[in-house]
Amino acid sequence: MTTHVDPDCLIWLDGRNYGRKGGTGVATYATALADALVAMNMPPSILLEQEEPARSSGRTTPLPLLRALHARPTVRRLGPTSLLSRDLYRSAHVHFGLRRRFMPLRTPHPPRMIHWTYPLPLHLEGTLNITTIHDLIPLTHPHLTGIDSKRFRRLINEAVIRADAIITVSETVRRQIIERLGTPPDKITNLSQPVEFSTDQLTEIAGVPPIAADGAFIFVGRIEARKNIDRLLKAHARSRTRTPLILIGPDGDDAPDLSSRAPTSTVIRIPWIDRIGLLRTLMGAKALLFPSLAEGFGLPILEAMALGTPVMTSRGGATEEIGGDAALLVDPYDIDAMADAIARLDTPTKDGDLPRSLIVKGHARRRAFSRENFRNALGTFYRQIGFDRDAGQ
Repeated sequence: MTTHVDPDCLIWLDGRNYGRKGGTGVATYATALADALVAMNMPPSILLEQEEPARSSGRTTPLPLLRALHARPTVRRLGPTSLLSRDLYRSAHVHFGLRRRFMPLRTPHPPRMIHWTYPLPLHLEGTLNITTIHDLIPLTHPHLTGIDSKRFRRLINEAVIRADAIITVSETVRRQIIERLGTPPDKITNLSQPVEFSTDQLTEIAGVPPIAADGAFIFVGRIEARKNIDRLLKAHARSRTRTPLILIGPDGDDAPDLSSRAPTSTVIRIPWIDRIGLLRTLMGAKALLFPSLAEGFGLPILEAMALGTPVMTSRGGATEEIGGDAALLVDPYDIDAMADAIARLDTPTKDGDLPRSLIVKGHARRRAFSRENFRNALGTFYRQIGFDRDAGQ
């Protein structure tokens, strides 16, 4: 695939997840990375996709298949910070499925770096290719995801081979990549993910009307088996709390029955809401209950801490790594242990004001994930891989 763009900047970012609605962790990461580059005086160009509607040519050949096999889509510049290509990412996935190799991108004037914010079957020739791998859940917990683990392994293996360097967001995932893929440790860097709200942002969030009444327990994320929703509902009922549990997030393919597990427990279901409404609801919660079975990072954990909300999350893996001693850690397979933790959060006097202690520790914990720390780590990483922003200027 050939592009016809004279880049006006040092770095391109893929736009596959940038600006995506729904507040996913990857979308938040892509936005945070772009913001960090702007703050570092290296504003990136975002490579966006214009999706074509699926049409048929002849009897059964859809447009993405034709484009992947025969067409040569071009990339055009929309402005100083945005690029556009038709069906770029969709065609690349079809290409990879058919040929089991990445689709090459070529341009006579490549940027000095492209940063793929998620593993995509694309490789820009003539420049540094950096790829962020957020998790290996389809390999570590294949029964908890509908993603084809064999295809995922092929894509991840190729991404690791093709990339000049790999970034990840937790030491948990970094170790998994080394152990499961045999990747050299010096090729993988954990830069974590920034989570920080300015004073103005906190004021804005606090001024938004709550989506639900303050003082409830909150779960944030996709409603699916990986998030341990069924056990959470049972633990909530078993704790005998009368504090409602609010589940915020879209349904996954394997969403469980969300009805209350006891007459005295109240479960409220809210589909995914706009981000500021989500943050306002999280700010007013009694606690975030996040007993996920598998995560690459666990963004809601730090967002809750930054908003002054206590957190219960899973012991082990990335959730314990991110939560540290500032979260109430539980065995996510032990319903009784989760029920006891919920009761402790529900009745502060029973445990010496545990919620207040978690709030104080949470504020201290989230400082390690500041935007400044992320920018500093990113700058160090760029120097280590030989990226010189002033070369040729």
